[in-house]
Amino acid sequence: MYLFLFFKDMLFLLGLIFSCFLLAGKCTSSSLLDNLQPPQQPPQQPPLAPALYVFGDSLFDSGNNNWLPTLAKANYPPYGLNFPKGPTGRFTNGETVADFIADYLGLPYPPPHVSLSRPNSVTGYNYASGSCGILPLTGSQLGVCLNLEEQIKLFEKTVKTKLTSEFKEQKEVSQHLSKSIFIFSVGNNDYISTYFGLFSGSMSKRYNPQQFAQLLVDKLSQQLQKLYKLGARKIVVFELGPIGCIPSIAMRHVKEGEKCDEEKNEIVSIFNEQLALMLNNLTSTLQGSHFILGHANWLGYDAIINPSKYGLSDSRSPCCITWGNGTLSCIPELKPCPNPNARYFWDGYHPTQATCSVIATHCINGSGVCLPLNIHQLVHAINYSPCISLVVFGDSLVDNGNNNWLPTVARANYSPHGLHFPGGIAGRFTNGRTIADFIGEYLGLPYPPPYASLLGPNWAGLPDPTQDVNLFRASLITGMFEMTVNSALASKFKDPTELSNHLSKAIFVLVVGNNDYLNNYLDPLYLATKHYDPPQFAQFLVRALSQKLQRLYQIGARKVMVSELGPLGCIPSIKRRLSQQKHRKKCDEDANRVISIFNKHLAFMLKNLTSTLQGSHFILGRSYWLSCSALMNPTKYGLSDSGNPCCETWLNGTPLCIPEQKACPNPSRHYFFDGYHPTEAIFSLLAAHCINGSSVCLPLNLKRLVQL
Repeated sequence: MYLFLFFKDMLFLLGLIFSCFLLAGKCTSSSLLDNLQPPQQPPQQPPLAPALYVFGDSLFDSGNNNWLPTLAKANYPPYGLNFPKGPTGRFTNGETVADFIADYLGLPYPPPHVSLSRPNSVTGYNYASGSCGILPLTGSQLGVCLNLEEQIKLFEKTVKTKLTSEFKEQKEVSQHLSKSIFIFSVGNNDYISTYFGLFSGSMSKRYNPQQFAQLLVDKLSQQLQKLYKLGARKIVVFELGPIGCIPSIAMRHVKEGEKCDEEKNEIVSIFNEQLALMLNNLTSTLQGSHFILGHANWLGYDAIINPSKYGLSDSRSPCCITWGNGTLSCIPELKPCPNPNARYFWDGYHPTQATCSVIATHCINGSGVCLPLNIHQLVHAINYSPCISLVVFGDSLVDNGNNNWLPTVARANYSPHGLHFPGGIAGRFTNGRTIADFIGEYLGLPYPPPYASLLGPNWAGLPDPTQDVNLFRASLITGMFEMTVNSALASKFKDPTELSNHLSKAIFVLVVGNNDYLNNYLDPLYLATKHYDPPQFAQFLVRALSQKLQRLYQIGARKVMVSELGPLGCIPSIKRRLSQQKHRKKCDEDANRVISIFNKHLAFMLKNLTSTLQGSHFILGRSYWLSCSALMNPTKYGLSDSGNPCCETWLNGTPLCIPEQKACPNPSRHYFFDGYHPTEAIFSLLAAHCINGSSVCLPLNLKRLVQL
């Protein structure tokens, strides 16, 4: 028997750790598992979602492979050491990320679909299968496993047989599925086994890294679209983790003193980048969908490289005694290390329960792993409603292409802008989506087209820097909106009452005033500083803005979110003006103090409008503090650089991107994309807090505003 098990484990191929990470910051001497359990629902409370459906590989497999003729199994000790039921087929010492998410949702663990009992569960199933992947070839050398296409087919059978027998009408089935949570961890074995060729013929000779990543992403996209057609709407797909760091690879291929095979990590990063683009595209094209990226690679890598930073004592060696000198699966019945909670890896491939606990915690309630919505936000996300519209006003922070159609040099209709946007280069002044795009996704709406393209209705654009006070162009923008209401919208509704009802439910977003400081008051070439002291200039702008907001109210707007100005003294284009001595600091604090005066006046003005204009809700987008926190403590938010642009810019990193030049390899680790604008990662952070948080959008977050 043990000879057979030895043979089994020497051939054993399973998924690797995708990104089960550890919380950034200092930790106490207590174990991570003791301190960082994911939040759970109180007992006897209704579940947050009707069901949890799980797909993928051995990172999520809860026992499907126990019932399949395969060598890839984990149904023996010491697997399941800390799991209540002992060895169940989970490839770790306790709970997986999927289990922790089920705990939070208040649901039972989804049972493995392939089992002798086959319970008729309406709270979800687990279809994940160890050693398998996206490609049918992956895992086949170990026996039979369920590749992704087969898992989706099993889910389709679940929908057409088990669910239809549990619900009276198809409408009930659709509602059940639209509110359920679907999670994926897949693609790991396609690299470990199929591409890197550790156990089988390699495909690296047939495909270069870009081609192989595209092959996998295309096939994954096809299956996700099938899932959508079956009724799924809330889907989380985890990216691949630092495969070059898992013991099965690192202990074989890296030099002494090194922890990871960085060449393999670079290859995996290509897949992750294409995965993010694909998920963005699906969300923007499939009505009412929320495709969430489990963006966990960066944190997992940091925990491996700096284990003590996360309370770990070992991030290189497996906890259990394995075959292959620490590189394969656990040897049956042998005792593991005394404290699995201080280890990153359980065997040669998989993380410990402690590590999975932390990735789940970040995905459930954090702001840097599951994007653009964490699990908590995803549960409460609304699906598309034709009664809700999104109207956007402002400057280049939310411009989605208006300036492409205007006679101005202030454009972003060239690469590397739009590097990670589903539609490519669109005129957005960042690498991907803006905060307005993320809000649109949350509402289940398509991205508002730029008004200047003759499609409407996004009125954001870069103000003309030749104007004395750029904010006055808001009169032109609100005038365009009024034209839209009186012509295009009026013709779509039977009577003015219906039109008024439509506008009263719409969400209006304004991000404006930045250029009044950047291109005017803080620019030494302008004379505004001689005409106004900081309080006078702030009052001047706020009064002008108040007039435009009141005009929007008269037209019909009732739910209006106005973002305050960010810490402009910290952007590269402002910092360059500092003396060499001051330039060592992260920000021009004098400029930030000037900005804070405007923000205080803005908050007071919005509160006054809400109290005087009947039925109105003017929301302050209080983003200054969050931006400052990310700038001063970048690692807390998964950033490695909060001072330099990601793209190559003119004038030593201060203005806009140089056309066609490559951007930094990982924009999600940068705060700034160019000399003025943040990356998509920062917009995602701000949007997440505004949608469901309690300290950015005040007095109501976006979720509560929509429900009014």
